[in-house]
Amino acid sequence: MLSKGKIKKINSLKEKKSRQISQLFTIEGIKSVKEIAISTSISIKELYTTPETHSQIPEIEGVISQIITKEEFEKISSQSTPEGVLAVCAIPQYTEINWQKDTLYIALDNVRDPGNLGTIVRLADWFGVQDIICTSSTVDLYNPKTVQSTMGSIARVRVHYTD
Repeated sequence: MLSKGKIKKINSLKEKKSRQISQLFTIEGIKSVKEIAISTSISIKELYTTPETHSQIPEIEGVISQIITKEEFEKISSQSTPEGVLAVCAIPQYTEINWQKDTLYIALDNVRDPGNLGTIVRLADWFGVQDIICTSSTVDLYNPKTVQSTMGSIARVRVHYTD
């Protein structure tokens, strides 16, 4: 059973300020959580599943998966029809970009729609682009809508913010 405090803490991660302070974000969905689980760049801190979806997520070393009811899950989900899997993850801290000759980079300026940024990240992953450079006026990568639209590609593409 989730406490009211835990529900409040997870829900606070829907806000940019809370994500910046805690350096945590949430990711939902079976496919996306599986992608993060095999990633070396993003670590899962907490994992919540419903009884129906628990067996679909592999065991993750050092992470305890908590099975919660559908009603509890709906309280922490940012989706209108949740799949039943939510992970609380640490925001990765990337170092400076290692600029290399004959490497493709994407630069974005003032992208405002979270879904558009997530789609760009997903396309960059598809084409093998490993680094995206965004101006600080671009929407936050860890916005729940952006994370959802990356479909797990957030684990393979590094997004850097700069002025």
